[in-house]
Amino acid sequence: MLDSAELYDPIEGKFTAIAPMTAHRDRHAAVLLRDGRVLIVGGVDTVLVPMIVFPGPTMPSILASTEIFDPSKGTFGPAFPMATARDVPTATLLIIGKVLVAGGGDDGAELYDPRTKKFSATGNLTEGRYGQTATLLPDGRVLMAGGGDAVAEIYNPAIGNLREPAR
Repeated sequence: MLDSAELYDPIEGKFTAIAPMTAHRDRHAAVLLRDGRVLIVGGVDTVLVPMIVFPGPTMPSILASTEIFDPSKGTFGPAFPMATARDVPTATLLIIGKVLVAGGGDDGAELYDPRTKKFSATGNLTEGRYGQTATLLPDGRVLMAGGGDAVAEIYNPAIGNLREPAR
């Protein structure tokens, strides 16, 4: 797990190293915001290391921290933390411009508002999900599937509800 980052140039077919992230992260989520910046949320900050081979941590520290990559500056900066630490969350840009962050081992969900730069709670999943998918539907709702034993469900941003069954 590293704090390093690279930009990919599809024309040149090359990666270029850029300034490091504000934290070491693995298993995080990233989403492109409407203004071109990138929101990075959650993940873990330590590597699972067998104590017999290498002395060191054996459990990851799950992160509630977030950061923003600003491509105009080529740098990362800290952002307002989430209320809940999340490992392998999903981050979905909604039609309204806010970002839905869900799962990652928790049944709650949060909305990131780029205007206020803060997170707020928004509904609950039917159960804690881990490694689920979140797909933005054409009507602005989000289909959540996998990552647990629950059936698929839909998040409706108009009412902040995550318990609408998928049909």
